Amino acid sequence: MKYLKLKYTFVAFTSLALLSFGGVYIGKRIAFPYYYRYAKSISVRGRQMRNIYGKPDRNLEWKLALCVEGAEGNWDKISELTAVDRTSELGTYFHNLANAMKGCLADSLMYYYQPFERGLFIPVREGSSPFMVAQSGEVWYRLGAMTMAEHSAMLALAFSPAKNGEKFISRLADINFINGDKRATAKYAGLLGRYPEWSFDKALIRTFIPKTDVIHSGSDARTALRNLVEANKANMAAYEYLLCYDLLVKDIASFLRDYDSTMPSSRLYEEAALIHLAGTNGFSLETVSKFRISQECYREFEDFTRILQDGDDSFRILQEKYPHTYWFYYKFATRNEKN
Repeated sequence: MKYLKLKYTFVAFTSLALLSFGGVYIGKRIAFPYYYRYAKSISVRGRQMRNIYGKPDRNLEWKLALCVEGAEGNWDKISELTAVDRTSELGTYFHNLANAMKGCLADSLMYYYQPFERGLFIPVREGSSPFMVAQSGEVWYRLGAMTMAEHSAMLALAFSPAKNGEKFISRLADINFINGDKRATAKYAGLLGRYPEWSFDKALIRTFIPKTDVIHSGSDARTALRNLVEANKANMAAYEYLLCYDLLVKDIASFLRDYDSTMPSSRLYEEAALIHLAGTNGFSLETVSKFRISQECYREFEDFTRILQDGDDSFRILQEKYPHTYWFYYKFATRNEKN
């Protein structure tokens, strides 16, 4: 009888412990859904995920949410996630991509933290973490640079913990499907157990692919972007990325070369053009018309220049009055060692 009581007590205790453990596990999945969704997408489970990325917390959940929603093209959700971020390069990367997909990259560029060109492209080089490498191809895929996107996906797959992450195999299948390479698509589809299907996003990306590729280094973003723009003027995201890249690295000469007066303009471009025109005394009706410089923009540039020349406390005054102008960025933004 005593033995039976002990046995039932043990069973009850074990059941309670299992229920408690299950409750904690379910609670974590509810509290940190992106942590587990990302783990599944790279074919990693529990302990291995914790060993690689650590236990789930709010900051990690936010980063993985960006990766999951970005891969699915949920740009409004990305904008929501990045609305309060002001210091993260990953946040800026996805925020800029979301704005480009919504057609407002140039108009919003100066209203958000910009770590120079690293806010547009994640560098892939010695010392890059596998996690950042895994995200680096998202912008190239969306812009239609399939060679760059495929290179990033292959690197991500090679460096992934399980070496068979569904996220990367699926991207490779989509890239080759869009490219029209049936044999390569079938190879990756066989690993996935499903074949890609056409969607609006895939059909749009298909129209962006250049008919001819150009040889360039993996870090030469400008050449890749110029090739995309020359191939299809309707690729507005690539055009915005090209001009914003020029401006973020403060290369006004390249901006002037890449600017196309027949394409939609932006206040950002007006401000950059005024820096050039003031430096060369090139003001004329023709140049003002070419860059579509408004009277308001011209007046504010004169005011900005006057305050700057006054010297005394000019930084504070300009930061209060013109914090979101390209003039302020061009004059005061400096690179740190990481940038």
